[in-house]
Amino acid sequence: MRAAELCQVQLGDVHWETGPWGRFLVHGKGAGGSGPRDREALLFEQGRALL
Repeated sequence: MRAAELCQVQLGDVHWETGPWGRFLVHGKGAGGSGPRDREALLFEQGRALL
């Protein structure tokens, strides 16, 4: 997870119903010229409480 990607996460990107504490959608920058791709990252218990 890059800091710039984490700063772009919005509450609409958080999926509370998936996983034990939820997941969120990360809008990535892409690598090797493949272009930007979205991916899901796990949200941990501390992150859920913080949000």
